[in-house]
Amino acid sequence: GMGESLECAGKYDLSAASAAACPLYEGQVTTKGTIVDYFDITVFDGPHSFTIADENGYQIDFVVWPESSSYQDGFDIAQSNLNILIQPPYGQYQVEITGELGAYCDDDEKLDIFSEWQITVEYESDINIVTQHNLEGTEHAGLMVTFIIEGEYDDFVEEDEFITEDEFETDLADLLGISAGRISIFDVDRGSVIMDINISEKVNENEPSNNDLLAIIPEITLVGEYNVEVINILQLSGNTAIIKPEPYVIIPTLGEKLDFTYSYPNNSRVIIRLFDLSGRFVTSLVDKYYDKSSTIFRNNDQSSWDGRDHLGQVVTPGTYIMQIETLNPATGETQTDAAPVVVGVKN
Repeated sequence: GMGESLECAGKYDLSAASAAACPLYEGQVTTKGTIVDYFDITVFDGPHSFTIADENGYQIDFVVWPESSSYQDGFDIAQSNLNILIQPPYGQYQVEITGELGAYCDDDEKLDIFSEWQITVEYESDINIVTQHNLEGTEHAGLMVTFIIEGEYDDFVEEDEFITEDEFETDLADLLGISAGRISIFDVDRGSVIMDINISEKVNENEPSNNDLLAIIPEITLVGEYNVEVINILQLSGNTAIIKPEPYVIIPTLGEKLDFTYSYPNNSRVIIRLFDLSGRFVTSLVDKYYDKSSTIFRNNDQSSWDGRDHLGQVVTPGTYIMQIETLNPATGETQTDAAPVVVGVKN
């Protein structure tokens, strides 16, 4: 029954009545989220200010004062091991923080309960980096083989892991005459059971190469005790620039993101950009040099495109072009590929 705002008594304090209605106010709280933004307010005698977001998009700010005062303890985070948290790009560190829940009433009168809480963290030991997200996707070479396995998904998969992973890899390796170390299960999805398997190139001269395997793999119908069907084989180490966005349509205002994979030849500077249909530049997603030909899968929340332009604004609904350009600096050879993506709007 508090509504969406609370009475304040100045910039940093709730009124007595508001404070009494909020049992967590000025208490110690622990929470966790990914750092999505940072502001250096120390240049105006303020704190280091961070915004963290959980997996549902809910956000809260936490602040670290660069030195102790009569109001709170502090430490210079810029001179500590945690200084990586203030460096862009943001979105890569998930942290767990403990501190005192306070208020920051922007207009000195009302606190917006959705956006103006903040946690003051006083000690370095109260910030723990839980995970570092991969912003650049995962690199794979060799072959990617997609199998459909006959049976019920829940009989085979527990907590996103294929239950008999080691046995399946060993049985498939025996079938192909290769070492099991070349095989890794990349992904398991519903739709009965759809499994992507990565097979790397041979290191042992006596084993068949991936080119040899291309003739054998389509014929496979049984792996150990599993009935399988091969529905796709992708060569990840080709001599071609390829871009594949997926899904075709995203609605960024619902938090949806666009996964994409891209392939490139040896010795390539790879640039991936988005343009609108008139050819106007929207944003750059990749600009990196790679030695060896392979395919990058950018298919998690941190490495996908979030539907924003180079200024961080969500783009207007419409059709856009995702373009890859590869350049071999030694020979000057360039290749390009492009694919359309659609940004939708919620009804």
